[in-house]
Amino acid sequence: MTKPAVARPVRRHLPARRHAQRGMAALLVVLLTGMSLSALTLGVMHYTKGAQDSNHALHARTQAEINAWAGVEALRQYVQGKQASDLPSLQEVAIRNAAGQTLATVHYQASCSNVTAGEYCFHVVGRSANSTATLAAGLRLSSASPSYPRLQTGLAVNGGLNVSGNLFQVRNGASGMGGVSVDGDINIDKISTSASSPTCATGNIKIGGNGAYTGSYLAQGDIWVFGGATAQDVSLQARSVVIGGNAEDGRLRPGGASRYQRISYQQFLATGPLEIRSLQGGGNLYAPSPWLLPTLESGSIGGQAYGIPGYNTAAQLATCRLADGRFACTEPVVEGSEYVIPRLSTRVPQTIPPVQCQTALVNQDANRLEALANYVFYFDEQHQGRPTLKIQHMRSSSGVDLSGTYDLSQTTLAMTSFPAAPTIPLLRCNGGSCRLWEKTAATGWGKLAGLEMPPGVVLFKTTAANAGSVEISAGNSVLYNTLLSGGTLTLANSGLRSLVAPNFSASGSATPRTAAACSQLAYPSQLCDGAGHLKTWTDSQGEHQGIPVGNMAVVVNGSFAPNGWSVAGNVVISKLILVSGQRVTILGAVWVGDGQTLADGDISEITHDGLEIDVSTLAPDQSYIDNGGDGTAPGSGSSSGQGGQAGGSGSGGTGTITGSSLARVRPL
Repeated sequence: MTKPAVARPVRRHLPARRHAQRGMAALLVVLLTGMSLSALTLGVMHYTKGAQDSNHALHARTQAEINAWAGVEALRQYVQGKQASDLPSLQEVAIRNAAGQTLATVHYQASCSNVTAGEYCFHVVGRSANSTATLAAGLRLSSASPSYPRLQTGLAVNGGLNVSGNLFQVRNGASGMGGVSVDGDINIDKISTSASSPTCATGNIKIGGNGAYTGSYLAQGDIWVFGGATAQDVSLQARSVVIGGNAEDGRLRPGGASRYQRISYQQFLATGPLEIRSLQGGGNLYAPSPWLLPTLESGSIGGQAYGIPGYNTAAQLATCRLADGRFACTEPVVEGSEYVIPRLSTRVPQTIPPVQCQTALVNQDANRLEALANYVFYFDEQHQGRPTLKIQHMRSSSGVDLSGTYDLSQTTLAMTSFPAAPTIPLLRCNGGSCRLWEKTAATGWGKLAGLEMPPGVVLFKTTAANAGSVEISAGNSVLYNTLLSGGTLTLANSGLRSLVAPNFSASGSATPRTAAACSQLAYPSQLCDGAGHLKTWTDSQGEHQGIPVGNMAVVVNGSFAPNGWSVAGNVVISKLILVSGQRVTILGAVWVGDGQTLADGDISEITHDGLEIDVSTLAPDQSYIDNGGDGTAPGSGSSSGQGGQAGGSGSGGTGTITGSSLARVRPL
């Protein structure tokens, strides 16, 4: 009788398999020796062998997979201590070993990244001989409590400011923000109304024309008020103050019917029959004649009061002189009689505090905010400079992901609606296609006329072939956008002319705050929560409403020309602000001029119907901006003084990464 076969258990050679895995781990260590990453402009990424090496090797079945896992770990280690705003630049970045062989490449994926939550996605492609293996890696990044810069002055300018036209006004009200701070000279001429408090200049202040001016004016240099300019309860503080005369010959004339709250000076005052409530001076006072003396309520000066002989003749020496657009005031020669002015104490030593204007150079780069942009327009250098649009962090109200990258050179791609949601409008110019296929790197983006587009952050990115300059005229709807340009931005004097930063579209004071930018058919998911509300962020001070990049209406690396537009949101300009045409109103703070602008002595211009800036109703959370993690905002560079604060300091919320971990890794 045949015995039935006995089933024998299959013996698994576990020791041999473990030995093979240990062999892979050893091979991984050898391959990673001296590995580095040339990360475009980001320097070199060094791989440090860690405890995860062997664990990763256990999951790898091919050499290409081993290299992909190695690339993921190298990336995780590299990003620590770096700026999060630099991560989108990791495209086609090679990881090489000491022999120069490419082990893997890293590709940033905007579509699945959630930058406001600190989550970033990458594809890491391992390479070995003719084979590849791709891992989709999600990194969760952490940092210290975010510290965003704050703007604390209505208008901060570097390089000088010329004002002529009907209006120049900065309203700060009870907001606690300063008025105007200029690193350079301020020339106010031929203006109907000037009302800002305080207005501070590190150079001179010249006020002329036939208009009325109010507020306080402080200069580290001299202040010269001439022509028919009429003061209404004005305060002045400067090295020297001259009130009267004209721009042609600079000789002192009797002043108009002006009233000053307070005048303080260090060297001398030359004036006519004015009303001065309070006078404090370190040196002499000069008046045209004993019949043309100022009327004081109280005053005390370190010098004496003198007359100026021949004030109404050509023989009188000029008190102030113009040269190359600037002026210099010199103290008159003491040849006249010594005057006694009622309620003025003379030869009483005075200590006049120095004028300190709080200014700092613009250090913003619009391109550094790419990770937070919703629409990135650029000319793709890797594909013959073709016009390209990358859409990220955009969702439909029904939850559809609208992300994608599109070659705009295709004449069949009108982009009047989202390719991922054809029923939702995207880009329309004068009601039709913007004809973006006609754009080239040589000619640039040109003019987008009658533009209508969904809310969000728009970046016209700088490339080697094109700076990203653009001109925009609005269509029949408000633009709920943050406009970023690597070049210049012109808002054309036509169309609706209304730009509202996403966070400034919020209404009411209830939290969470409902915003128009969050309640459209398509909304920016990095700024909005999907229920029509602004997202919040938290620091050591507590919870804040609105992600700071959404507080900015305009960020440009060049100059900004808002022709007759109404802008709601903060404005940051690396070069000049150039106002002409119809009146421009800005509900938000304005910061102008980088180091090159100041060094070149370039001058911002406000002409025609003028400029009105209003920060009186800004909520504290609306004064935060995001500068891509690069340090400071105006005011951090000098101590506060009589001119008031021009800004604050802090590292950007997209700034330094202090920790990184793998949230997920999966093969593709």
